[in-house]
Amino acid sequence: MRMHDLNATLLHQHGLNHERLIWRQKGRNFRLTDVIEDFVPVLLS
Repeated sequence: MRMHDLNATLLHQHGLNHERLIWRQKGRNFRLTDVIEDFVPVLLS
């Protein structure tokens, strides 16, 4: 599991959509989970 996956899973647990959590810097949109992310439902069980 990568750190991006863990961040996406924790944000999901808090009710936040990791794909919509963005900020703009130098004309580019950045996300906390960057472009490599995957929600891991196994951690929730």
